[in-house]
Amino acid sequence: RRAVAHRKMGDSEEAVKDLKIAYGKDPANAAVRKELASVQKEIQKAKKAQKASLQKAFSKGGILNDDRVEDEATKAKRLAREKKEAEEALKKRKQQWEDECVSRMAKGEDAISYEDWDKEELAKQKATEEEATRKRKEDEKRRKEERKKAKAAEKTVEKEDDSDDDDTFTEKELAAMRGYKKTADGRITSYFTREQSAEEKAMLNIAPTKISDCTPQPITPSSSAGESGSAWNHAGTWEEKDTTHWCKDHLEKRLLETKVEASGIDGDALYCSITEVKDITGDASVAVVSGKKRYIFDLHCKLKFEINEDSTDDVIASGSLKLPDICSTHHEELEVESSGWKKKPSMANQQIANDCRLRIVSEVRESVKLWVKDFNNHY
Repeated sequence: RRAVAHRKMGDSEEAVKDLKIAYGKDPANAAVRKELASVQKEIQKAKKAQKASLQKAFSKGGILNDDRVEDEATKAKRLAREKKEAEEALKKRKQQWEDECVSRMAKGEDAISYEDWDKEELAKQKATEEEATRKRKEDEKRRKEERKKAKAAEKTVEKEDDSDDDDTFTEKELAAMRGYKKTADGRITSYFTREQSAEEKAMLNIAPTKISDCTPQPITPSSSAGESGSAWNHAGTWEEKDTTHWCKDHLEKRLLETKVEASGIDGDALYCSITEVKDITGDASVAVVSGKKRYIFDLHCKLKFEINEDSTDDVIASGSLKLPDICSTHHEELEVESSGWKKKPSMANQQIANDCRLRIVSEVRESVKLWVKDFNNHY
């Protein structure tokens, strides 16, 4: 009975186990043998149906083969497009070679073979790229050295001014330890002797005065402190406000608006734009010191860019950039690092892609300068 119940519930394997146990205890039971044969036949039929279904799925026209067929079709289209681009580029270069030959013959010079002309052009292109790379590296090296010198100068000033972090003494500290100092009029007196200014003497004058002889003077905060600091900070002393969240949001917006336009080898319109800004870290704040505002920020982020055809939005090439040091002390000379191509351009589009990458780097620097202006105007 349990085997029959398992079979009705669809569990044929358990039904076979129960029937085999019953058959072992009573081999002469014809009903058990008949039921066991029927269940085994049903299991074999189900396995055949499953096998046929799998064969159909993995066949040439099966659903599991559709993705592979689609990938092959996409690959064929891409190869055909690249072949067409290469042929068009070759045709254009041969036209340029023919023009060069005509120009030379007009000047009375001998014509040049296509192979020699192509070698000369490639050598010129390589020399131009190497010169641009050399200049870029020299500029980056110069900016790094300037930042290094500026940081070293700041550390030197801090070391001279701060006497609590080391065991050496400055001349000012040594003079204080001796217990003597020179006054403004040249007298040498005890270090602890302090002369009162005219303002302090007036404040310490406790002689009684008539109220009628005293003209009341309203106490008003300085204009610079009142405009820059909080209402409670009339003295204009140190006050700092965290602006990290606002700066990160608006920096991302400015960078995503960065875009340059170019022309392809066949005159098609292209554009290069920043598609993603990620891993923005660091902090920013606005400080008020002696009634003056100081805009402080030190941020870092990574960018992704793409070069697309304007008419079809097809991606010709893509890559990534890194902004390791967006700092308030040297944002005018922003360092931009290129991490290479994520999708390499074809040989026909190599020169155009390199030009677009150089131009988008320049536009990124301009976008950061605009963001700094937004920061100053907003706060």
